[in-house]
Parts: sequence; structure tokens; C-alpha cells
Amino acid sequence: MMNFVLTGFLAAIKTIDQEINVAFVRNIGKPQISSVALTDEDEKRLTENLKFISHTCRNMSLSSAEHRLDRLWTALRVGTNYSTLYTELTVLKQSIEDDIQFERFYHYPKEPFAAVIRMEADWAATFAAFPSKDVKFEISSGIDCYALGHPTAAIFHFMRAAEFGLRALARERRIRLGKNKPVEWGTWQEILQKLGVAQKEIEGWKAGDKKDAALSFYTSAIAALHSFKNEYRNMVMHVRREYATEDAGKALRQVRDFLNDLSKKVGDNTRGSIKKWV
Repeated sequence: MMNFVLTGFLAAIKTIDQEINVAFVRNIGKPQISSVALTDEDEKRLTENLKFISHTCRNMSLSSAEHRLDRLWTALRVGTNYSTLYTELTVLKQSIEDDIQFERFYHYPKEPFAAVIRMEADWAATFAAFPSKDVKFEISSGIDCYALGHPTAAIFHFMRAAEFGLRALARERRIRLGKNKPVEWGTWQEILQKLGVAQKEIEGWKAGDKKDAALSFYTSAIAALHSFKNEYRNMVMHVRREYATEDAGKALRQVRDFLNDLSKKVGDNTRGSIKKWV
């Protein structure tokens, strides 16, 4: 996921430039000031600014800059003057410039990246019903791959996310796959066949709102899973095709809607039949 924002880096550089300018102005033509400690006001402001600059350099692993910052912190602890400060800040900026020539960044296209920004809101129902870190990992990885321009990888993760929904449905219907074979070890085909049988059982319920709600829920969920299996899962798992960005965007929306709808009735903690359908 996103771990770098250009505005923060630019703000750090601008802050260094501002402090260099302050040290320069305080020093020019005033040798009596340049040889004494910084004023309390300047030292207090510089300390806060250096915390921000240090945080930025540390997050970017700018090793040369971090070493220069260590020198600056030491100078502040023992006492420094404006002339030395001007020199140290200038070298710090040069160190950052040297470090970043070895850094490489990826610029997200704006439209796919919107899915990254909206993830928490768009998938809120799913994250509430499926709070496990595994579910969030698959969803966030899929969205990130989509935004990074790796659509086939994105669909791979979206199918893994959808499988958590498949398992929740199997637990709700108390599906058994054989002796000592947990749902997690079952294939999609095995589980979907069992869910089809369960759907037939629901069709035999007494007519009423409960039956209508259960049938609507399961008919929609099972149809979505069959569609995922045939359109995406089998293809991506068995290396039968590559996908385009548009395909990944479509899969994202389909899996998001599927899991958000599923979350109204089942989730990570589902271990048996739904008690209240309406």
C-alpha cells in the first residue's frame, strides 16, 4: 500500500531551506551573533522542525541524511552558533540530494488509485463482518495491485478474498466435506455442490418471508460464486489467461458488492444456521 506522499518530502525540503535562510540572515554582518548560542526562540523552532525532517528521512531510509541529522542533534545538545548551523543545514540538504538519486518511486494513476483512498469506506461492511487480518490483507493487496497496474495479480487476491465468503456460507449451512476434512481444505467445486444441495433444502421450507429471504440471499450468493469461479478463479489459478486493468476493476466491484451483501448475514464468526432471516 501507499507509503510515500510527495508533499511531505517537499515540505521537509522547504523547511530546511527556511532554516538555512534564517541562519544566513542571523550570521551576515553580525559576527558577534554567529559565535554565540542560538536564541531560545530559534532553537525551539529548529528542534520541532528537525523532528519532522528526521521522521521524513528515516521513513525514506536516507542514510547519509540521517547521519548528518545525528550531527545536528549533537550540535544542538552541546550548543552551536548560526555559522555552524548554516553549514550543517547546507550539508544536510546536499546529503538528501545525494541519497534521493538512488531512490525510485511509482506514480499511481489517479483513477485506479481512488480505490485505495476509498477502501475503508467502500468495504466497511465487509471489514466489520470479516475483521480478520487475512481478509483485509487479501482485499488491500488486490486493491493495491489494481492501482499499481497488475490486474492479474489483483484478481488473484480478490478471488482469495471471495473464498472467505464461500467458507462463511459453508459454515452457516453446516456443510461437511468428509471425515476430518475442514472447509478450508475443500475445493470451490466441492463446496458449491454442497451449497447447491443446501439451496434445494431451503426451497423445501414452508412458504413465507423467511423462505423468500433465505432463497434470495443464497441464490444471489451462489450465482456470484459460480460466476467468480468460471470467469476469474479457474483462469487465474490455472494460468489460462492474463487480465486487463478493466477486468480487475470489474472484479473489484463484483467481489466488493458480494462480500458487502454477504456481511449482512454471515462473517468470520458464523458457525451455524442464521436464526433471523427477516
